[in-house]
Formats: sequence, structure tokens, C-alpha cells
Amino acid sequence: MDTARDAAGDELRVEFGGEPVRGAEEGGGGAAEGAGMLAALVILVFLFGSLVAAALPLATALFAVGGAIGLIALASHAFTVADFTPPIMMLIGLGVGVDYALLIFYRFRHELIRGADPAEASRTALDAAGRTVFFAGCTVIIALLGLIVLGLGALQGVALAVALTVLMTMAAALTLLPALLAVFGGRIHRNVRKRAHKVRDERWRRLAAAVQRRPWPALLIPVALLLGLSAPALDMRLGFAARAPPRRRPPAGRRTTCSPTGSGPGSTGR
Repeated sequence: MDTARDAAGDELRVEFGGEPVRGAEEGGGGAAEGAGMLAALVILVFLFGSLVAAALPLATALFAVGGAIGLIALASHAFTVADFTPPIMMLIGLGVGVDYALLIFYRFRHELIRGADPAEASRTALDAAGRTVFFAGCTVIIALLGLIVLGLGALQGVALAVALTVLMTMAAALTLLPALLAVFGGRIHRNVRKRAHKVRDERWRRLAAAVQRRPWPALLIPVALLLGLSAPALDMRLGFAARAPPRRRPPAGRRTTCSPTGSGPGSTGR
């Protein structure tokens, strides 16, 4: 492409087209993912007050997405993977990966605030939040694999790719993150002790206590709201493939001819 552009001049116009050209032009993407990661890093730094603590969930998600890309490349030999699958996989992998890592990391940080040492905080976080991550990840994977049962080729590749991505993010949160906490747990512990007086969890404690005192209103009101918002889905009609309308036949006893004089194709005769 660079050679062709250099050869273009006043008397020669060069245009590019085809699948290889489109792939080369789209190969330099990633701006959306980079902007999202930068925004997430800024938010986590403000939340935790430490660059190391904010970078751990993002690092876990990045390693998980990298492993998922390799698995999807292998799976593409057996399944048809659409060209729009990698961007979807990367966005879902980063979002789910950060979410799963935050569940464990926040419990780890909470145990440090309560006075536990880093090793004990890691064990408690995995025993509590790690079970939640495992159950949530398995549920999402089973739901995504259900798309394969539909028998739609394009959705099968997307479902398999996203399921592998969620599997890798779940595995990274349960294995890689505890290893990173063991390496950087001391620095995080010192930062937590410095900021212990600034931690304010009373609002959430009061909210949790209110929900526990009156569980039925807290259950029924959100369920009624969700049912009302999802009511339009009852009239939804999905169509995965467009069919051409049936050809209309001319009435019996009439035939359609094309006028050789060009007066129009709609002239008819007995």
C-alpha cells in the first residue's frame, strides 16, 4: 500500500480494495479499548488511592484477554468465527475481567482494613469472593454455550469466543490475581494502613442492614420494576435471515411479454 501510494501522481490514481486491504487498515485499531482502560485506571486510582492497587485488576484482565485470543485462534479451525468477534471479545473480556478481579480485590482490601495480614486476607477473599466469581463465570459460560444449540453458524463462533474469554477471565481472577496479591500485598497493606482513617463504609452498612431488616420489599420492588421494563419484549419478533418475497405469477389466461420497441416491459397480450 505504501509503494502504491508512492507511485501515484498526476497521471495515475491509485485506489485500494479487498479483504487484505480492509484488514490492514483496521489492524491499527484499539483506540476505544485503550481509552476505556485509561478511564478505568483513573477511576480505580481515585477509588483505592494507589497506582499499584488500581493496576492489579487491569493487569489480570489484560492477561486473561491475551490468553483468550490464543484459544480463539485455535478454535477458529473448528468453528466459523465472524470478523466482528475480536472487538466484542476484547470489550467483554476487559469488562468482565476487571469486574471479577475487583470482587476479590475489594474483599482482600476489606480484610486488610479489619486488621488481617496479607496472607490471611488473600485466603479469606478467595474463600468468599472467589466462590462468587466461580459461580458467576460458570453461569455466564453455560448461558453463552446455549447459543450453539440454536444452530446459527455466525452466533456459534461468537458464543464460543465469548465463552472462552469469560473462562480465561475467571481463571485469571482465581489464580493470577492471588499470585499478584502475594507479590504486592505488602505495599497494598502499607497503603491501606495509611488511609484507614479515610475509609467510610457506614453508608453501605446501613443500606445492608435495612435490606436485611425488610427483605421482601427489597426483593419485590426491583422485580416489579424489571418486569415492567422488560414487558415490551413480549411483542419482540426476531429474524435471523431475510427471505426473498415469493415471485408473483401472472393471472391465468394472460402472459407477460417484453416490448422489442422499448415501450416498456409491462405490456401484456392474450
